[in-house]
Amino acid sequence: MSLLDNDITVDSRPYIIELQGYLRTIQRVRQGGTTVPQDGYYGPATTAGVREFQQEEGLPPTGRVDAVTWDALYRAYTAITAAAQPPRPIVGKGNAPLKEGDRGDPVLFLNAMIGRLARVYNNVLYTPPDDRYTPATAYAVRGIQEWAGLPVTGETDTATWNAIATLYNEIPREALFE
Repeated sequence: MSLLDNDITVDSRPYIIELQGYLRTIQRVRQGGTTVPQDGYYGPATTAGVREFQQEEGLPPTGRVDAVTWDALYRAYTAITAAAQPPRPIVGKGNAPLKEGDRGDPVLFLNAMIGRLARVYNNVLYTPPDDRYTPATAYAVRGIQEWAGLPVTGETDTATWNAIATLYNEIPREALFE
């Protein structure tokens, strides 16, 4: 074995614990449970977890963590953890919901997001990109709330921001810049 193999099975214990944490998170999300311990020992359960992951990812199921497997594990883990993070709050508005009649940068940001959503999703009403929370903004927000199964208020509270961010994050990257 050369150093280029980057075989974690013979590496140090902290890396094995990190690997096991990644595998456990991925298994919990994909299967609802985990079979991999987080004990720092690259034993049969960890080897089986790696092999299973490799099969799911279309990699050779060797049970060894080479650089390609590590990169795939890291990508899968970071995708899961990023998806689990709530959207960041809009600066300057605190936790109070945005509502009809409000003005300012948070409303401008909201209208810009809704405007982009309207270009991709036919059932989202276009709103002009300005800093006013107009009846059109409230109408578009109500449509998004209905789609998301939220109370249909027309106000943009935390749950509504999360729904808007979810829709926005599903837009293919190339469509964001059309």
